Amino acid sequence: MINPEMAKSIFMPQYRRLLDLAARYGILGYQHSCGAIREIIPSLIEAGVRVLNPIHVAATGMEPAALKRDFGKHLCFHGGMETQGVLLTGSPAEVRQEVRRLAEVLGPDGYIATSSHNLQPDIPPANIVAMYEELQNLPKA
Repeated sequence: MINPEMAKSIFMPQYRRLLDLAARYGILGYQHSCGAIREIIPSLIEAGVRVLNPIHVAATGMEPAALKRDFGKHLCFHGGMETQGVLLTGSPAEVRQEVRRLAEVLGPDGYIATSSHNLQPDIPPANIVAMYEELQNLPKA
């Protein structure tokens, strides 16, 4: 919706000022940005973002392994279980498999394992239960 260079030159300096202020009080910079945002992730890190949500694994450039490789030293990833993908249309077994895959790729540290967005009423309850049960079974970091 906005050119990445424009975001970098216009918004990020002000955002950095806000995040620097928050950091002085021990508050981590947390950013919610939907979709294919890979191009602006370096600018977000430079501005002081330390937690990125959501991780839209189906969006262009948002492949979990590449995100972890390229930005995992600087960011904690929050989300990844697609509410418009596996949680909505997959089986409970597929949901469990995806929970394990994401935890392996994005974890064990620097990852908050959860859905990519709020759970909507059209997500099958069995899939929600499968996600939370599998999250409980993950090894603790």
